[in-house]
Amino acid sequence: MPGPNYYDIVFVADCRFSGGTSTALANEIEAAWSEGYRCGLIHVAGAVLRRPGNFHHKIRDAIDKGRIAWLDPAAAIDCGLVLVHHPMILADPLARPLRIRSDHAVLIAHHPPLDGLGHVEYDVRAQVSAIASSIGRAPEVAPVGPNVRAAFSKVPVDGVDIMPRDWNNLVDVSRWPCAQAARPGTPFVIGRHSRPDPLKWPDSAADILAAYPALSSFRVRILGAGAFLRQMLPEIPPNWECLPFGGEDPASFLASLNAYVYFHSARWIEAFGYGVLEALAAGLPTLLPASFQALFGEGALYCDAPDVAAMLANLASDLPAWRRQQQAARAVVHERFSTEQFGRRLRELYSLRPHRRARGVRPAPVKDRKQPHVVLFVSSNGVGLGHLTRQLAIARHLSSRIRPVFFTLSRAAALVRHFGYLVEHTSFHRYVQTSPERWNPFFARELREAIAFHEAEAVIFDGNVPYSGLIEAMRAIPKSGRIWIRRGMWREHHGGALDREANFASVIEPGELAGEDDDGPTRPARDKVVAVDPILLVSPAERFTRAAARETLGVEGARRLVAVQLGAGNNFDFAPVRAALIASLLRHDDVEVLEFESPIVEHPSATLSLGPRHRVVRVYPSYRCSTAFDGAFSAAGYNSFHENVLGAVPTIFIPNDAEEMDRQGTRAAWAARRGLAGVLNSRDMEGVDRAVDALLDPEAGRNMAARCRQLAGGDGARAAARFIEESLLSAR
Repeated sequence: MPGPNYYDIVFVADCRFSGGTSTALANEIEAAWSEGYRCGLIHVAGAVLRRPGNFHHKIRDAIDKGRIAWLDPAAAIDCGLVLVHHPMILADPLARPLRIRSDHAVLIAHHPPLDGLGHVEYDVRAQVSAIASSIGRAPEVAPVGPNVRAAFSKVPVDGVDIMPRDWNNLVDVSRWPCAQAARPGTPFVIGRHSRPDPLKWPDSAADILAAYPALSSFRVRILGAGAFLRQMLPEIPPNWECLPFGGEDPASFLASLNAYVYFHSARWIEAFGYGVLEALAAGLPTLLPASFQALFGEGALYCDAPDVAAMLANLASDLPAWRRQQQAARAVVHERFSTEQFGRRLRELYSLRPHRRARGVRPAPVKDRKQPHVVLFVSSNGVGLGHLTRQLAIARHLSSRIRPVFFTLSRAAALVRHFGYLVEHTSFHRYVQTSPERWNPFFARELREAIAFHEAEAVIFDGNVPYSGLIEAMRAIPKSGRIWIRRGMWREHHGGALDREANFASVIEPGELAGEDDDGPTRPARDKVVAVDPILLVSPAERFTRAAARETLGVEGARRLVAVQLGAGNNFDFAPVRAALIASLLRHDDVEVLEFESPIVEHPSATLSLGPRHRVVRVYPSYRCSTAFDGAFSAAGYNSFHENVLGAVPTIFIPNDAEEMDRQGTRAAWAARRGLAGVLNSRDMEGVDRAVDALLDPEAGRNMAARCRQLAGGDGARAAARFIEESLLSAR
């Protein structure tokens, strides 16, 4: 029996591809698992994708289900077969070659070496050489279909071993049930599914409208529409339904169609057409250009774009012909493209036999390091706790392969120790009474020493302005290990800091519920960031029960509990509105006021108790106990806003309007406009009593909470942690 570092198959791939390449890889992983093969995956952050992104959800799902072990690129591995997916992920050899010993290696060519106009996309000889240097063996090259093979015949391939049979993409037919009882109706529904890319469409408006007719007898559904269509067409036809890529489950989408039509640009060579394969697996009569005929044969119908409408009309009127084409499509998929073919392919080509002991056993990842990879979370001082709290939220979700260490300017550093993490603290220039010019070199030196001491492989910065000292110190880290966590809602005058983005490999932008109202300087940069859902340290589901929360907070009896959370107040004077607010609340005999004092408040005397039913407490994170609240008055900082809204806590927000803060007023106004919360201006003393009465109105509170519960918050902390891990555990 092979040792623990042996895998039958090691897949080497850039797991961030959004389309057919990743879907094909995911299906091969699933097929290999079903056959009993022990499989590992090495992620390569290839240069072909010019912007950061997460793993494809199907690949991530395979990892989470234990179908495949996500391997450390530094691990020493033995395997029977290396499968490198996509020829362009390694234009140059890896900086650190993989330590793989394999019996066989294959480069699966998901992309042709030429485009439709004959322009060179890549030199396969150079790709093979780079891969050989990176994995220790020159791979065979396996085209995914006839179009790629034909393109190889037009370019130099000397010294390259082209496999004599195609490595067709595969599909699990059982996941694409054929609606045999369905009968085409009126209008006849046609559709297409592809990445939103102009090359995936015909070149002229005439050909687009010929392939997807603007006729009342047809309904056209498009999954993967893009803004470019409005530039290519005089107008979007009224019988078209345009959905974004990923806007509907593909199986549900295909089930809504009577036929599938796919035509693309003459500048594009479709290497395979995974969307087409899924349509055929679903038993859809499919109309394609003749370039697909060598691949799909009798499984599809072939014509030119001007002939589509007539061919569709024939199908719509001839039910037996429509049924026959359904059956032909499914038969071809079963025979040539079913995932059941994968094991047969491996046995025929390489006599590869599975070595996983049992089908229910997870393939454990190779552990070739004595210590986990270290990431250094660096956070700015912050008027509040937002930066540090977001980093703690992300650190909680990192796997045991990553060890977070904190290096913070926040005076709440002790909270990090409470969570069990190692933390170093250094002071911001304001608190040591020196200038930024004098402080930055000292900060850079301290941070460089921390990076060296902890052997950090990545720096994760959360703050509005990357200091020059930070940028200087980060030079000790490869750029691929530098990530900026940058929330939105910037004021316009903060925009100059965006120039410092060039010092980072990627930017994670925590989600904003009120993002649609954010027209600040970060908005135009949104297409370059890794966007995640709102980041919370504690999810709504992790909170205490109401009874446990009230017991933890020492709340007795049946009084209504109102929380007051106005932040540290270090840069904004909340004192007048605070005093008026608490006095107004205490006029209600059935109300107890619990004021949460920030761990970094500079003037504790500002939060002294104002009465017997008013208590001042320090609890972190207070959100864990928010189920005890009957209502809250809160500042509208990132964390408090998203916690209260997503936690369905009836809240009146009082924005901190200091110029150095984010746009809290915009958040609060968005929530108020939707009935999710109320808003009170900190200078509106006359409005305090009205705000208190509104919050204590039981029906109003129930309505606020009900609307909040309709929102989907997601799990941005987990997504950010995954992105960090995917970035760190990648070969480059």
